[in-house]
Amino acid sequence: MKQFYKLFATLLVLCMSEYVWAQSAYEIGTPEDLAGFAEKVNAGETDANAVLTADIDFSEQTAMIGNSDHPYTGTFDGKGHTVTINYSAETEYVALFKYMGAGTVKNLIITGNIETSAKYGAGIVGNLNGGTISHCVSKVRIQSGVAGDGTH
Repeated sequence: MKQFYKLFATLLVLCMSEYVWAQSAYEIGTPEDLAGFAEKVNAGETDANAVLTADIDFSEQTAMIGNSDHPYTGTFDGKGHTVTINYSAETEYVALFKYMGAGTVKNLIITGNIETSAKYGAGIVGNLNGGTISHCVSKVRIQSGVAGDGTH
């Protein structure tokens, strides 16, 4: 019986941990929600967690998540949803997540187009420094004006 209580207590802690994480994550279901989330991260809330609640057409937006001063370090769970992007930029690291530190992006599908005249265009993360990308799909067409090795 004692083992049962230990197992029950362990399961309760694990369930509560998932519940607490879900309660502390931003729920993102619109392009405006995603742009607002990018603004928060880029202003310094780099460890913010997020969960997508719907597919998002982000093609009219120019916001990217994370910057060189504030790389993303939270957990972004796409929950199998799709974000459509359409970036046209002359800067390096054009992607939905421009700069990512020790964060996590998971269960996300990215579609769309990137046109860039600089290096390092990417569908999911432009500059990854120690983070994790898992169970993601990038269906992004990258058109580059970089001569030679664009490293996209």
